[in-house]
Amino acid sequence: MTASPGMAAPDSPVQAGVDALAIAGAQVTTIGATFEGRPIHLITIAGEGPVPAGERPALLIVAGVAGEHLVGTDVALGVARKMASEQPDLLRDRTLYIVPLLSADAQAVVRSGDGLRVATNANAMPADDDQDARTDEDGPNDLDGDGVITTMRVLDPPHWLPATLVADEDDPRILRAPKAGERARYALLVEGVDDDGDGSFNEDGPGGVNLDRNFPARWPEHADDAGRYPLEAPAARAIADWMLEQDTIGAVIVYGVHDTITKVPTAGKFDQTGRFPQGIEEDDKALYESVGEVFKEITGISEAPAGEADGSFHLWSYGVYGVPTFATPVWVRPDQAKRDSEEGDGAKAESAPAAPAEAPPPGGLTTADIQAMVADFQNADEARQQELMAEFRAMPPEVQQRVMAVAQGGQDPAASDAAAAPEGAPKKRASGDDAKWLAYSDDERDGAGFVNWTAVDHPQLGTVEVGGFVPGFRWNPPAEELDRLIDEQARFATAVLERLPMVGAEAVAVERLGERVWRVTLTLTNTGAMDTVSAIGRKAERVTPTVMRFEGERDALLAGDRLQRVWSIPGGGGVAVGEWMIAGAAGDAAEFSVRSSAAGDRTVTVTLEEVSR
Repeated sequence: MTASPGMAAPDSPVQAGVDALAIAGAQVTTIGATFEGRPIHLITIAGEGPVPAGERPALLIVAGVAGEHLVGTDVALGVARKMASEQPDLLRDRTLYIVPLLSADAQAVVRSGDGLRVATNANAMPADDDQDARTDEDGPNDLDGDGVITTMRVLDPPHWLPATLVADEDDPRILRAPKAGERARYALLVEGVDDDGDGSFNEDGPGGVNLDRNFPARWPEHADDAGRYPLEAPAARAIADWMLEQDTIGAVIVYGVHDTITKVPTAGKFDQTGRFPQGIEEDDKALYESVGEVFKEITGISEAPAGEADGSFHLWSYGVYGVPTFATPVWVRPDQAKRDSEEGDGAKAESAPAAPAEAPPPGGLTTADIQAMVADFQNADEARQQELMAEFRAMPPEVQQRVMAVAQGGQDPAASDAAAAPEGAPKKRASGDDAKWLAYSDDERDGAGFVNWTAVDHPQLGTVEVGGFVPGFRWNPPAEELDRLIDEQARFATAVLERLPMVGAEAVAVERLGERVWRVTLTLTNTGAMDTVSAIGRKAERVTPTVMRFEGERDALLAGDRLQRVWSIPGGGGVAVGEWMIAGAAGDAAEFSVRSSAAGDRTVTVTLEEVSR
């Protein structure tokens, strides 16, 4: 669907989830709209308490910044339901904000049951990616007609299309970088043709701005999907504007394609300006380490892809907005997480019988042997080519068939047979991250994550092979895992909420110094685990300090500043002390106001009498 800014969008599963939360009693509002007019929902969960929801220490959860990351949105809605029903006591003096879907335009394309299934994290803003004064004129094409846009690999491509990869010898479905002494044979492109005839393929497809590259935090200005300027995308601007109006948000959790939890970001290193952190501030490292340990204990996740952070929402939330921000993909490949139910699996694996040796391919030649033979023939002089042709004619017919298939740019039939071997058949596994994802697809998802390479006649490149990983496969789990993920993330959100700074304990001491002279001491204690302002917050100077103010008449203030500030009160029992000398009669009331981003506004009334409490 194409729409102009401000145009209402149709209902979706996400809208249905938000509507259900509103019916259940959660406060649902909007903070803006996307380029195509889809609402950006804000869910506020806060129980009844003495302090208004907007003045309490708050945690913000943001999901759906990347369109492909469907699981983040699904889990965010589930966490909202769970926290609203199960944590009323915790949320009497804290507030939980949830933005379940920021990049709604991109996710609408990914979730759509109509048209192509395509990987995209960009919204629908038209963009001239190839700078030819036209927009969105050369997008991907479904060459094999399977309804999915994957990739196409070109064997020995023309000179103007460089080859950079080789087929892995252990699993030819996988392409990898050449090792020393190997010659690159394949070019890998997004599935499609050169629609605009400029010699490039799919370089200017539909859509324009990836929200996770459009924030003013190391903004990658020359990247095609980063936008013409920071916060160009309406959704990015909307959440930035809303957050900058809030000063009680003490931490942010991001469900997306980055990780800042399982591996603590680099601490104490900065960009070329010497101010913006490459990772986190040194004094925030201990907090990230402690929160990371809690996260690993709850989820079992031990590793996750960090992703390119330049221009990302989570980098802006930490480095510019100035609060601890914990990013997680929510779900990872099973071998990257350790579940309690998996204890003892190692012992079982050690005692299991070894798999039988893999049967040799027809003729005793591996796919790599044949690829090397074809390459040797193509690079040989005429005399050597005649020798090789003689050797070829002496080979068994089934081996000749394999050699011809590879020489003509196709796949080795023996490799195809191995790839399609029945479940339980012995295989030699390739190494690397692609191989692990492929093994997971084969062994646990019935091959659903990978489209096997299929030869297709390409109008500009001749015979190519179309296939590769299915869009979104690496980010989104099977539906049956969703309940577990919601439970884990609700427990983690609870742990972060419990650690928010809480300036809630006040001690007042009144000392009589003369007939009408009194010393009043006000002590505030941070009972939360986090500092009221983190190290990055102190540097950003966006978060307001804790302020204590004497509200009486100016003539009554004899000594001490009327307004006293403390930039940060340490967590775990840290204190801030304000002291004033004031004039008044015994029994008079003196008022002091306290304002803290960690505790909201309140008034402390002190009776002028000798007291210490």
